[in-house]
This record gives sequence, structure tokens and C-alpha cells, in this order.
Amino acid sequence: MKTLEFTLQTLASRFVLLLTLLSLLLMISGCAGQMTRMMGHMALGQQVDYLNIEGATGSHLDQLSPKVWTYNWGFDRTLIVDTDVGLVVVDSFTKELSKRLLRELKHAGLDKPVHTLIYTHFHLDHVGGGAILKPKHVIAHEKTESYWQDFDITHLGIAKPTKTINGDVEMNIGGVAFQLLYGGFSHTDTFYAVHLPEENLLYAADTVGVEVFLPVGGIAIYTPGYYRMLERIANIDFTTFVSSHFKVGDKKDFLEAKELQFTIQRLVQEEILKYDGEVALHQNKDAMLTLYDNVHDQLYDKYGDWHGFSAQIVPTILGAYVNSLVGN
Repeated sequence: MKTLEFTLQTLASRFVLLLTLLSLLLMISGCAGQMTRMMGHMALGQQVDYLNIEGATGSHLDQLSPKVWTYNWGFDRTLIVDTDVGLVVVDSFTKELSKRLLRELKHAGLDKPVHTLIYTHFHLDHVGGGAILKPKHVIAHEKTESYWQDFDITHLGIAKPTKTINGDVEMNIGGVAFQLLYGGFSHTDTFYAVHLPEENLLYAADTVGVEVFLPVGGIAIYTPGYYRMLERIANIDFTTFVSSHFKVGDKKDFLEAKELQFTIQRLVQEEILKYDGEVALHQNKDAMLTLYDNVHDQLYDKYGDWHGFSAQIVPTILGAYVNSLVGN
């Protein structure tokens, strides 16, 4: 099956080459604009299809343990913890998700008030709709609001922090132990992973997914910090792994996804070190194609059946190359 998929990918690459040649012909005939639009539509359609898979669509409230639930609306997945003083929600994402979450919780008999809302980081796609939940307490990194000042957030329905934190924080909310693990300068410098030691669960938003290639080449802001954060998480004792997107998994899933991230960077770096041309590698088309082919083929052997391989392999390899080139 993988041999067939590999052949199809080769054919697809040749089809892209054919489209490029056709675009040149159309450019000569004055139709280049239509061709670039068509190619853009194909690329965007592929990305939308990539996002619409099981675990990243629809509306689902699922129980992970006696005290912990997860809810996904479309591509976003939050965490809900039932405590003696009320519910704790980790990341609210959007107004639509928050409204639907309250309805789903009530339907499931979890109609307690939201006692605490925890923001894992400042990114706007994770903090919208918090005001709808009417939390008594809102916890976020101390730099969160300073970043929000750079954007128009009035329409997002954000609940502003009532308590700001920095560094690792341990707390007990309504009889449940929470460990907020600071990620340093990684996926932003406001990032927290949320560990529930008594529930053997880790919620690590925007880190890795379960058997999936990350969108547009990955989500790291500062790659070395991102790797350090992944290493730290790998040393934590947990059974259930929940990311903010795609499926729920276990620690084995996390470790395999972590290995993929390190493998991508290692393979690209090895190809960079092999190069000894007179111009920069990225100015040498043959060298760049060789880098791409070598990294692609080695990744395909192990990860070719992971979701999003075909859709994300080009930005994944290019992103890793750029990160190595500029030191990001």
C-alpha cells in the first residue's frame, strides 16, 4: 500500500511540474492569472481537506476520567475538570466553542459554574469566548495582556486574567492538583502545559498531534525552546495526552510525535552539512531538490501513513531548513 502511495506521490509531483509548464504556456498567451488562481485553489483545498478529519470536526464532549472531560468543536479541543468548587476550563478558543460547550456540559449534567479558566498562552485562537463562560478566576502568564494590546480583541469576547503567573506553578482547585509547567521561550514565551498528576493526564496545546503532521510545517515559534519543552514533557509521568487539536492519545503517541519533530530537524541538518557548493544551498535548485528528496524518502518510510504527510511535507521540510538557516 505504501509503495502505491509513494508512486501516487511521485505522479502528483510530476503533475505539479506539468502545471508549472502549462502556466508558462498560459503566461505567454496571457492566461497566467487564471492558472495561478487554479493552483492556489488546489493548494488551499488540500489544506482544508487536511483539517477535516475525525477528531477535528463536529462537536464532541468525551469523558477521559471520572473528573476530566474534553470537548472539541471543529479543529479546537479544550479540557474541562470537575472540581468541588466548580469547573476548570483550559483554553476557551472562540465564542462559538464556548457557547456550545456550556450547552454540552448542561446536557451531560455538568451544569456547575466555571470556577477557573486557564489560558495556555496568549494566542488569539485560544482565548476567545472566555467571557461567555463567566469564570470567577482567569489565570494566564503575566505577559499575556501586553501581547493583546497589539491587536483588536474587542470582538473576541476574551475574559481578562484575574491572576497572572510566571514560571512553574502548582495549585489545588477544589480538591484537584494542577501543575502548570512553563514552556519558556518556545511556542510563545507565555506557554504552559497543564499536568494533572492524580489523573495521569497532560494537556499540551500546540505542541504535537497524534499520528499527524503539523499544519504549515509546524507550530514552533523558537525551535530550540520548543525542543527543550518537548524533552521536559517527555520526562513527566502521564498516561493520557491531550493536545488542542486532532485526536486524544497516550504517552506513547506523544513520544512518537516528539521523535518525528527531532527526526525532521536532524535529517535536514544532515543534508545541509553535506552541501559544499559555491552558492547558498537555497540558491542551488538541484541541491535543494536533492535535500527534499532525501529527507522526504526517509520520513516516508516511517511516517508516510500519518495524517497530513502529503499535505504538509513540503512546508515541513522547508520550515526545518529555514529554521536551521536563520537560527530559529
